[in-house]
Amino acid sequence: MNPHAQKTPSCRSGKKEIRRINSPQNPCRLWWGVGACCFLLLFNWFCQNAACVQAVSISVKPKEIALKTKVNQMAEKELLVTNISDEVLVYRVYTDSPQKEIQFLPNNFRLESGENKIVKIQLKGQKTNLTKTQISILAKPLGSSDLTILSGAKINLTYEVLPQEKKLPNEKMLILISIAISIVLLFLSLIFIKK
Repeated sequence: MNPHAQKTPSCRSGKKEIRRINSPQNPCRLWWGVGACCFLLLFNWFCQNAACVQAVSISVKPKEIALKTKVNQMAEKELLVTNISDEVLVYRVYTDSPQKEIQFLPNNFRLESGENKIVKIQLKGQKTNLTKTQISILAKPLGSSDLTILSGAKINLTYEVLPQEKKLPNEKMLILISIAISIVLLFLSLIFIKK
């Protein structure tokens, strides 16, 4: 008997037969190759689409946004929204939880098939905080009723408003203050010398 042979169940009948594991007729070997090819194809597709969010009629890049600014200052980032459907769609952009500090320009717009639009996200820091929410981008066909089922995408949004740094007087102001103090001291010394 061959030392490399092993008893395995036959695929054709319930009888056991002796066959070589490394033989080209082994169906397990074929399925490993098919599985590996499928895995590589899926991995390649995932790597190409990892940087954006896609829905039935919408593609949005990037897939998440982080903004950072200081109190009473502005920060801005951009979203690229693309109509990947075959029809004209109207889009609406908003945050899931109402945020007074976030503004979208534009927040409503129309796109033809294959057209894209840059949406600016502006953050005006009003008070110190760290907030995590989501941006919703909804699409509906042009001229449809409010009862139409909408397509859309969600983007993670994290923004942080930091406290303002305490400003030190600038160099010119320090020079002016020191000159003013020198003049006052000179004037006071002249008054005391005359007495």
